[in-house]
Amino acid sequence: RPEKLQNRVMLFCFEIAAFSIMFLLPVISFTSVKPAVKIFSQRSTRSLCSFKSFISEEVEDVRSKKTTVFDKITQCIERIEKSDPKIRAYLSVHGEEAVQEAKILDRKINSADNQATLNLPLLGLPVAVKDNICTKGKETTAASKILGGYVPSYDATAVRMLREAGAIVIGKTNMDEFGMGSTTENSGYFPTKNPANEAHSPGGSSGGSAAAVASGTVVASLGTDTGGSIRQPASWCGIVGLKPTYGRVSRSGFFSF
Repeated sequence: RPEKLQNRVMLFCFEIAAFSIMFLLPVISFTSVKPAVKIFSQRSTRSLCSFKSFISEEVEDVRSKKTTVFDKITQCIERIEKSDPKIRAYLSVHGEEAVQEAKILDRKINSADNQATLNLPLLGLPVAVKDNICTKGKETTAASKILGGYVPSYDATAVRMLREAGAIVIGKTNMDEFGMGSTTENSGYFPTKNPANEAHSPGGSSGGSAAAVASGTVVASLGTDTGGSIRQPASWCGIVGLKPTYGRVSRSGFFSF
């Protein structure tokens, strides 16, 4: 029957789309905090082709010693302290650990045998991670008080690969509890606000990851997408969310529904 066929097609589409992890990349440079309205209005001024060059520019600043990883991370923490009390994109911020990681990278950069470090593709890049993705030694709750106190003993594959590439995880971002929602108002802790207009929702369920990037606190973040949970909040926050082909990025280490 036509209606049964339609239901099967919809179910198939849902299944092949489920649970991909991806990067939420900013449309414009976040080397300094810019007004949220300006961020929103400039969302179409840079093309998808510019994302790689944007990340490369951030990394090149460290490689060329225009800045240090320590300075980049401390500035990131300062931006979070300034803006996040209003936006509430983060459930936790790992400032102390991030600073220590930054110091280690700086020592490696300044050592005589530094070529391997300088070749890291995401050298010193601060990133945020959605709270349904496991981070070793750091509470991971999927924004649910049911999982309060759960501390994974391992990194999700995507997080491990970020670290191996030289990125530094700055904190865990808010979301709809267990991914069940599309506004980040269903978090078990608190709602997140849209940096473009604090009276509005940032979308969801990866609303914290989108808001973290849109507010300029980080240059990239990880989210998850079953039926739009990356793409919709990216759109609402005036940035771009990239959902890769299913299976392109490992799902190991993050929570299913």
